[in-house]
Amino acid sequence: MGFYFSGKNVRIVKIFSGSSNQPLAESITRSIGIELGKSTIKPFPDGETFVKIEENVRGEDVFVVQSTSRRRTII
Repeated sequence: MGFYFSGKNVRIVKIFSGSSNQPLAESITRSIGIELGKSTIKPFPDGETFVKIEENVRGEDVFVVQSTSRRRTII
């Protein structure tokens, strides 16, 4: 499934969630009417993260919803 743009070049958009804010990624995909991309995310013992995209994304536009900082802002 994907979000289709009109015009000559039809593009499919896939959105994946990182580990920082899955509810935000789910909200984004729900609002544009697509399913969240399937992936596996597991931490390694040394603190690194293993990520496996579990669907074909070749030739498609892919977005990952993920923060780049551990700092959290409370509003």
